[in-house]
Amino acid sequence: FTYYTDLSLWDTFRDLHSLYILIAPNEQRDMLVSLVKMSEQGGALPRWPSGYGYTGSMLGSPADMVIAESYLKGIRDFDVETAYQSMKKTALNPSPSGSAYSGRRGITSYLKYSYCAADEMDEAVSKTMEYAWADDAISRLADALGYDEDAKLFKEHSLYYKNVWNLETQYFQPKNSDGKFVEKFKPLQLTYTDWDEEYTDDYVEGSALQWRYAIPFDAHGLISLFKSKEYFVSELNDFFALSDPGLNTWTPGSYYWHGNEPDIYSPYLSTMQDVRI
Repeated sequence: FTYYTDLSLWDTFRDLHSLYILIAPNEQRDMLVSLVKMSEQGGALPRWPSGYGYTGSMLGSPADMVIAESYLKGIRDFDVETAYQSMKKTALNPSPSGSAYSGRRGITSYLKYSYCAADEMDEAVSKTMEYAWADDAISRLADALGYDEDAKLFKEHSLYYKNVWNLETQYFQPKNSDGKFVEKFKPLQLTYTDWDEEYTDDYVEGSALQWRYAIPFDAHGLISLFKSKEYFVSELNDFFALSDPGLNTWTPGSYYWHGNEPDIYSPYLSTMQDVRI
């Protein structure tokens, strides 16, 4: 097989690998074998592998989505059992002290509170949402492999994203370990410095508004969180209508921007049966 290294998984798991499954299944299979080899050599699946090894860049467990989607769509010629056990280990345990792989940062908090506590880490909202996404992938793969109890457990974990949804503000919002939402909240505030010279460290590469729709693995569940279907449609339409159409913007702004990861799936929400009024 061809050993692939620079996979930039936090970016590519969202679209590129889905395309490879369709148009380049042999190359995709080699990438899966490469990921398994990395887990055997380094002790865990990588998040953002580079030519020289783990980088620890970005967040989440994007390899979980790549592996699960590939297997479920018919690519089977790789050691899925080793891959699955590595996925499960990272989802339930912190990385050993001194490990080159940082694992799921804040996983202890995530498992203790059923969300990542904002007073214990940065990027807490984004981590909660992406860990839930990865848990959904593990649940689906576990079901396909016949691990019924694991499938049930990780399905429960995949719903943890709902625990940072604030019914009052209608946003995914940082929550502290005491169960209270952080009071200072600006849904348009970016993780990049904005014109008020302030920024939020509760999200990754985007505003709370951009992360508001970042639950593609459970779109029906996401829509059900909003106070009404009509409200969801109105808010989603505004999300696109108020985006900056300029090509020379140096930051993505607070509204829809297709060049960034968190909101890349948002347009497809308009195709859901739930939002047809």
